[in-house]
Amino acid sequence: MSNDLKTQIDSLKFSKSEDERKKCIPLLQDFLSMNQEDAQAWYDLARCFDFIGDEVAAEPCYRKAYDIGYSNLPEKDRSSLFVGFGSTLRNNLKFSESREVLSSGANSFPGYPALDVFLAFTLYSEGKFKLASEHLFKAISQIEGKVFDGYENAIKWYADNLKTHPPRKLPQEIQTDRLVLRAITDLDIESIFEYACLPEVSKHTTWQCHQNLTDSQKLVDYAKTNYQRGLVEPLAISLKENPAKLIGTVGWF
Repeated sequence: MSNDLKTQIDSLKFSKSEDERKKCIPLLQDFLSMNQEDAQAWYDLARCFDFIGDEVAAEPCYRKAYDIGYSNLPEKDRSSLFVGFGSTLRNNLKFSESREVLSSGANSFPGYPALDVFLAFTLYSEGKFKLASEHLFKAISQIEGKVFDGYENAIKWYADNLKTHPPRKLPQEIQTDRLVLRAITDLDIESIFEYACLPEVSKHTTWQCHQNLTDSQKLVDYAKTNYQRGLVEPLAISLKENPAKLIGTVGWF
């Protein structure tokens, strides 16, 4: 790397400005075109993409640095590579690989609790709530002073948005000769209440008849939580001639 190019990259890669990070990206790409095995440059490029919110572009850069080997990075960046790569995989819906990367990081750096926190986020997204809790408790037990290495705000954001991030696609619509089976939405609350409030409807079910719209909202929230976890039930049932009108639901356990 020429001294001039190195100086430009070093002056931009830690910037808090999105514009300056964007300027750094082509500089790093120029360098990497001639230095494909430079783990630090790949890691810096991944962080620039991550900073501007392009996690799809960040993923292969993290992967390249990871494959070259974290030991080729400065010591201060080694544990952070696992956090960045693992959380990016999670945000790109690659949960099993995210779990593998973050578990490897937690084993390699047992005194770095941020890795257990981000691993817990991935486990939560997989629906492995008990295991996620275990890793959170493990992280908490290790806290002595400021040990999350600047990830405090990111951890708080993830904790606040676990139920909706990363967003999942709704279940695909299924059609029969007469019916449409589709995702349940907030627009279905009144239709649900219309039949769910009748004692004769709930007489032989596992749920009690709904007393108000709040009870019906709970069913909608339950469905949305399942969809976010990758489960495609329960589904709304509607007639083809009026698909917006929910007349029942179908699910399985």
